Amino acid sequence: MTSPNVINLTESEDPDAVITAVATANDGDVIVVKKGVQYNLPSQNLDKSITIRGSLRLWFTKSILFTTEQVWNIANGATNDHIRFY
Repeated sequence: MTSPNVINLTESEDPDAVITAVATANDGDVIVVKKGVQYNLPSQNLDKSITIRGSLRLWFTKSILFTTEQVWNIANGATNDHIRFY
């Protein structure tokens, strides 16, 4: 996964990796997460279109975006084309 619009987290088990990836992602980027890992849900308002998908591994354990209290809001005035989870 070396495409310039892909952020590859398939080797990361850092719970905050998705938070960092979303903050640095460009509009339209794809964030690929490691299957079976629980990641913390970002709390910063989303102001871009992104796709978050699991890696194409052969096991069926799903990744988790986890939160107990926070909500992931769309930023005021943002014109997001999509937010996709695969």
